[in-house]
Amino acid sequence: MAGWDRRPTVLRLFGRAWASAWDGLKAMPLLLGSVILLGAAVEGVFFHIVPLNQAMTVPTVAAFSFATLGLHFAARLVSILLLSVVAAPAAAAIYRFILLGEVTRGLPSWRPAHTRHLFIWIAGLWATYTLLHRFPLVMSAVMFTRSMAELIVTIISLIVIVQLSMVFPAVAIGVPSQSTEKRIDASIRLMDGNFWRLAGTFILCLVPLTVLHYLAAMIATGGHLKLLRTLSDPANSARLALGITTGATDMVAVLVVASLLAWFYAWVKRD
Repeated sequence: MAGWDRRPTVLRLFGRAWASAWDGLKAMPLLLGSVILLGAAVEGVFFHIVPLNQAMTVPTVAAFSFATLGLHFAARLVSILLLSVVAAPAAAAIYRFILLGEVTRGLPSWRPAHTRHLFIWIAGLWATYTLLHRFPLVMSAVMFTRSMAELIVTIISLIVIVQLSMVFPAVAIGVPSQSTEKRIDASIRLMDGNFWRLAGTFILCLVPLTVLHYLAAMIATGGHLKLLRTLSDPANSARLALGITTGATDMVAVLVVASLLAWFYAWVKRD
């Protein structure tokens, strides 16, 4: 199992997360490279299909209807399920690479039980976040209210995700648990006194990931102004390129976050 020679700082966790994601990509290029390509393909399709890409954006109050709302949530949930299917083998491989020293060969596989269980946790938490995040935005008519609702839900979601984060490496390496409740309780106990360390590192990891996503999107669409036009025009052909870059950078984020959680799990389980 991976270990620490001394108490990890936020910067050390940040450095190990990125370094181990890169090491994993070098050790398992076929598997992780395939996952990045699959993520790009899934998002490319969703961004390109009209009117599906319209359904992927949050409906405004002026355009609110139960049909529009239903299409929006259905499109988002299908996207989440497909991206979770793609992400699960990559996340499982990274967790096992760091914590068990195991190199997963070949193409992505969903046959291992730990990969299927990890998919359920990823999809379930992601879908719950999306539902919680979208409803306040849909139901708020004032822009300030929408922004405040989004901020509040984001903060609450970050707290919940960090508290449950130790579930993912435990599931990936096959740590047994009697029930879902006990697995959640175990994660919360492991995070006792460690919340801000992981939350700070997680936010720090998001900075280069956000910059990477923005630069890739600008390159794909031809610059800042073209990116803005692409985002505002559902029929823009550049949405395909934007979707591809979004999917690829999302999968890179999966590798980095999985590396971070694996190293943090190694720290809290050091004894």
